[in-house]
This record gives sequence, structure tokens and C-alpha cells, in this order.
Amino acid sequence: MMFGRQLHCLLSNIRPNKRKHQHYQQVKENVRTTSPNYHPGENVFIKTRDEKKWQPATIVSRKHRYSYLVSTPR
Repeated sequence: MMFGRQLHCLLSNIRPNKRKHQHYQQVKENVRTTSPNYHPGENVFIKTRDEKKWQPATIVSRKHRYSYLVSTPR
């Protein structure tokens, strides 16, 4: 151990890293519980790639986990 660091070798990859695994599980659980869940008819604000201003929209349907079909007033 030099300067408080762990030495790594080929055999280091065989042992599971408990700290990394625990951190991964916490992040995974946090993403699962904090992802927004919108329902059709809810009013939201969206920002398109072309425009820099937020504009109102309404959720029409859910396409994927983080993807929604929305309608805008225009």
C-alpha cells in the first residue's frame, strides 16, 4: 500500500467489490423511486431542442419508461 491506495492485480477483479456493488444498488433504487410518473391529461412544460423557452404541453400517452407523447397548444 502506497499513499493509502490499494494495489490492484489480475486477482483483484475476481473478488467482488462490496462498496461499488452497494453504491450501484443505492443508485439503482434511487432512480427507480425518483423517476417521474405522468398520466394522460396532465399538464407539463417541455423544452424542444430547437427552442430555448419552456412551453406548456399535455401528456397524451406514455411510449417508454422516460418517453411520453405530448400535445402542444399550437
